[in-house]
Amino acid sequence: MAYVMPTAGDLIDRFPEFEGICASLLTAVVNEAVLEVGEAWGEYRKTATLYLAAHILAEEGGKEREDTAKGKGKVTSVTVGNETTTWGPSGGGVVAYQVGRDFTATPYGRRYMQIKRRLFAGSVFAV
Repeated sequence: MAYVMPTAGDLIDRFPEFEGICASLLTAVVNEAVLEVGEAWGEYRKTATLYLAAHILAEEGGKEREDTAKGKGKVTSVTVGNETTTWGPSGGGVVAYQVGRDFTATPYGRRYMQIKRRLFAGSVFAV
């Protein structure tokens, strides 16, 4: 069976908790994950890609990330020089984004790594 690249719709079908995030962001994250999950993953390629995409979304803030980018989300007060930004409800906090990938930080990342270890046991990966 030929490989069919997963779509934003596939991501929402598997992880409905990400419904409501704009399709262009979902597509961009799926496309990013596709670059990291190659042919060597075999029949697990699509599944691993979706778990990686879900991990990226969750790690980077998911729905909160999109809201923050649109000026609606969690930031409640940030001042740089004379500029102040205040968004979201007063109980929120500043959303921080992680540069590296901590696969233990989300259940999606942990599942992605379980699949990776199963398929590539004994392989050495550079970190």
